[in-house]
Amino acid sequence: YGQFEKFHPVLVSKRVEDVIYPKYIGRLWNTMLASGQGGRYIFEAYVWALLANAPNPTVTLEIRDISAKAGTHVPIPCCKSLRMVQDPKKEAASCQQSLILFHSLYSNYPLIDCVYKDDEGIVYAIQVTTGKEHSSDVDEIKNLQAAFKGKGKQLKLCYFVPAENFNVFKLN
Repeated sequence: YGQFEKFHPVLVSKRVEDVIYPKYIGRLWNTMLASGQGGRYIFEAYVWALLANAPNPTVTLEIRDISAKAGTHVPIPCCKSLRMVQDPKKEAASCQQSLILFHSLYSNYPLIDCVYKDDEGIVYAIQVTTGKEHSSDVDEIKNLQAAFKGKGKQLKLCYFVPAENFNVFKLN
């Protein structure tokens, strides 16, 4: 260690910062994941930071679902702002603006953590989890569909999981 114990790098350009920041967050996430339960919170914060990255129009994520081959990369629109609300489903359904990420104030909000509409009317309902599996209540899915009926072109229920669980993740 010696002289490097208190080493603090200084970023000298926005471009350098844009390249280094995601790698730093990724390393931080891997460290937190290895430490146990605390990793869940940093992963959620990482996802929200990606989705609320307003200067960038999209973030590209790897997806795995029944309508696309594993390993397919799909651009997901980024949001302009984040609002913490009691009922994200209700707030997003009644909001006329797009790209506002409505996140629940409550960790036990049914089915999803947050929801938003993009400029094309597609509704993204999102659950972030670090687990290898997650339960999804059929009645809650129907309630979500009913809340957005006639308010968007399509409803996409998305589960965000860390890479470590990507290929093994399943719904109960």
